[in-house]
Amino acid sequence: MDMVNVNETVKIDRSHCLGKRRNEPSKPQPIIVKFNYHQDWEFVRLNAKNLKGTNFGISEQLPSE
Repeated sequence: MDMVNVNETVKIDRSHCLGKRRNEPSKPQPIIVKFNYHQDWEFVRLNAKNLKGTNFGISEQLPSE
């Protein structure tokens, strides 16, 4: 996570893009990430506040009920 000045390594099990490819560089394409360890997700979630003022954001994908 170099863009937020955090020197930590997280393990990602898999990731993929969501939806169709966008031609607008001002709107980044969403991705879905599955972390190997829950503590890695917690680390990323707790450091999400460092993304304010950027084109990036983090949200949790929960199953529908």
